[in-house]
Amino acid sequence: MKGLDLGKERISKLIKKLSIPCAISMIVAALYNIVDQIFIGWSEAGAFGNAATNIIYPFTAISLDFALLIVDGSAALFSLSLGAQDKEKANRSLGNGLVLFIFISIVLTIVGLVFCKQILSLFGRNPNEAEWYGYEKDYLRIIYYGLPFYIIGQRLNKSNRNDGSPKYAMVATIVGEISNIILEPIFIFVFKMSDKGQQ
Repeated sequence: MKGLDLGKERISKLIKKLSIPCAISMIVAALYNIVDQIFIGWSEAGAFGNAATNIIYPFTAISLDFALLIVDGSAALFSLSLGAQDKEKANRSLGNGLVLFIFISIVLTIVGLVFCKQILSLFGRNPNEAEWYGYEKDYLRIIYYGLPFYIIGQRLNKSNRNDGSPKYAMVATIVGEISNIILEPIFIFVFKMSDKGQQ
């Protein structure tokens, strides 16, 4: 896909070309949670699985917020450097950001796994509800095993947008959601993985 020349195109054209793919990407990304909850509700986990995913969600969101804070900061530096025609600095910000994301995602993963019980208790786990706790624990562990890949993916998508390729980022998001819709029922219903399958 041909990238936009952010330094030469008209502002009105740039707003249209950048905002529409970004808005579509945000809508598609929101579908992830909706589709997850639908398939979990239909699975053998049922309400227990839905409750488990919702108890874990705040800590997941906090972790992703920290990651996106760094993603947005490094993406801004990347854009400013490109605007100043300093390609060396732009490349350095991209590389340094990637290393930092990997480090942070590993730290968050370790925190999530080591303090699993404390995190679950903080967000509403009831020790007397053993069935819910089983789903919550499984869900949290899978989330944090996949967190490094999710964070790096977010970073690369931001880089594509800032490099003038918003359609590429949009297509990557759409392909991910289509894959999610296809694979999720296979893992949940065919392989009998309940809420674990929606990850």
